Amino acid sequence: MPGSLSRRIIVVCGVLCAAFVLLAGLLLDQSSQMRSSLRWVAHSSEVLKTANRSLDHVRAAESGLRGFVLTHDPAFAEMVAAEIVAARQGAIALTQLTLDNPSQSARATQIRALIDERTANLEKVAALARSGNFAAAQTLTATGRGRFLMALVDARVSDLVNEERTLSVSRMSAAEDRLAQIRSLVMFGTPLTILALMLACLTFIRRIRRPVDAMLAVMGQLGAGDRRAGRDRQRRGRHRSLPGQEMGGDPCSRLTPSPSPTAA
Repeated sequence: MPGSLSRRIIVVCGVLCAAFVLLAGLLLDQSSQMRSSLRWVAHSSEVLKTANRSLDHVRAAESGLRGFVLTHDPAFAEMVAAEIVAARQGAIALTQLTLDNPSQSARATQIRALIDERTANLEKVAALARSGNFAAAQTLTATGRGRFLMALVDARVSDLVNEERTLSVSRMSAAEDRLAQIRSLVMFGTPLTILALMLACLTFIRRIRRPVDAMLAVMGQLGAGDRRAGRDRQRRGRHRSLPGQEMGGDPCSRLTPSPSPTAA
């Protein structure tokens, strides 16, 4: 019995430990996947911000150039140069951020090429204006080449942004699904594991209590038998000390002589 109970305890403890390890492993896996999904959501957000910033820098360069051509204020020329540099840097960053996605990487490469071409056109107009040839700068602007390039930049950026928003929504949905799975594991897995542990403990207690109760009952019976044996010994001792009583007669009658027949 002790060996059988010990084996059962070892088996049940092993099963419970395996259940705890499985639950912990599932929680860790879901947490890792959720963190990965959240990283991709943050990545999509960074792609969107970079694309929009690059487009904003190009538009700011166009606005500054118009101000320079109209007002001849050198401050506008300095703003044009700074915005062109920022637009090109943003386009480079966009191509690096989209290397993980071939379709988005192709769009980013097109955007970078268009931004380079549009900023080069802006630099030509700005160079003419800086040299004082504002009429030639206005003539180059009036050709419509810059507007055409800007329309292409807008279209490519819109395509990239729409696709990245779709990716962001799907990645956020995946993160929410992971969170829901973690919540389910915590809400159902943990109580079930604790319930299994309690049932195992109750089973062990009942298994152990039965032989213990039986042993106590036997010990009680043995104790009661010893008490009865002691009382029997006491009675036998009293009987030995009073032999006359054992014969059923009066001990005084044995000491009194019987009357002589001659006297009668």
